[in-house]
Amino acid sequence: MWSRKLSLGWVLGICLSLGPLAAQEEPAPITRDMTLDELIQRVLARNESVQVRVMELEISRRKYRAERGIFEPEMVLGYEHQDNQREITSQDPFRLRPGTYEERNNLYNAGLETLVPTGARVRLGYSLRDLRNNQHISPMLARLSPTVSMSPLPV
Repeated sequence: MWSRKLSLGWVLGICLSLGPLAAQEEPAPITRDMTLDELIQRVLARNESVQVRVMELEISRRKYRAERGIFEPEMVLGYEHQDNQREITSQDPFRLRPGTYEERNNLYNAGLETLVPTGARVRLGYSLRDLRNNQHISPMLARLSPTVSMSPLPV
C-alpha cells in the first residue's frame, strides 16, 4: 500500500508540475499586413550594411558625374597691355631712325577651350592685336584673327 501511495504521489506530482506547461498555449504571432515598399523601407532604415552600400553607390555616381565634367568646354578670356620705351642702339634693326623706340600694344584673346578624351586641348577663339609703335609710318590698325588650335596637355 505504501508503494502505491508513493507511485500515486509521483504520478500526481508529475501531473501537477506538467499541468501548467500543457495549459500554456503558444503565443499568437503578431501579424501585420505590410506592403513590399514598406518592407524595403524598413530594411533600408535598420540594416547598416545596406545603408553603407547605398552610400557607396551614391559616391560612385557623383564621382562619375564629376569626372565626366572635365570634358565640358570653358570660356577663356585674356587681355595684355604692353607699354615699352627704350633707346635705339646701333645694333637694333630700327637704327635707321635715331631716338627712342616706343610701343603700345593691346592684345585681346577670347575663346572656348575643351579637353578631348585623347588628352589634347582644343581651342576655338579670336585674337585681337592692336600693335602701335613709332617706327612705322602709319600705326598698324587692329587685326582680328580667328584661331583654332590643338595642343597636348603637359605631362
